[in-house]
Amino acid sequence: MPPPLVVRRCAAQDVECEWLPNGTLRTTQWAPAVIRHPRSGEPVFFNQLFLHHTACLEPSVRELLVSLFGENEADFPRSACYGDGTPIPADTVELLRGLYDSLAHRFTWQKGDVVVIDNMLVSHGRDPFEGERKIMVAMGDMVTRGELSKGPVAV
Repeated sequence: MPPPLVVRRCAAQDVECEWLPNGTLRTTQWAPAVIRHPRSGEPVFFNQLFLHHTACLEPSVRELLVSLFGENEADFPRSACYGDGTPIPADTVELLRGLYDSLAHRFTWQKGDVVVIDNMLVSHGRDPFEGERKIMVAMGDMVTRGELSKGPVAV
């Protein structure tokens, strides 16, 4: 059984936790792929699919994970699946990545540029960068999961 503090912290974030027989803590969290923006109400594709799905890993990283955890992606340290637990096919993730990329706004940064964004509407920083830069971030009007709509959003 996880220590009480771990259980409380997970529960506060709507995260299920369990200790596996080998002593590893497994956490599971259900999160919608599409939410309603808390101000405008519009549906927004806002999730961690591209961070957590194994199709987004470098092949060498995926190979290493398979060697450590086996072929079942649910056993990887991070994975993403449909809400019913079935795997999301890699070709579906690739289709979404292509759509995501085709909708991106890109511009050439110039010295002194400043950008202010609503990250729920504009996912930022997805392209690789080379060179020197200074990034300063300020976040405001943070939204908790509890403030977002529960359940699927019809789009």
